[in-house]
Amino acid sequence: MRILFVCTGNTCRSPMAEAFLRELSAERGLRLEVRSAGVSTVDGLPVSRHALQVLENNGIAHKAHRHLRAEACSNGPISCLR
Repeated sequence: MRILFVCTGNTCRSPMAEAFLRELSAERGLRLEVRSAGVSTVDGLPVSRHALQVLENNGIAHKAHRHLRAEACSNGPISCLR
């Protein structure tokens, strides 16, 4: 199953949701392709340091982040975060 989390800038909410679900699915042996994207993002922006701190505090590893615009993603279940 493919899951795409979408927020505005793809620097905080959607990358955190991606990392948490990726970790949870790995722990439970689920085969998920999890990605995140933004509807109004600027190329080259990193994940926010606050988001990275939250992930670190929860023992969640975050893979190298590649910004995606929502328009560039193929269809599949989408969770929009506001």
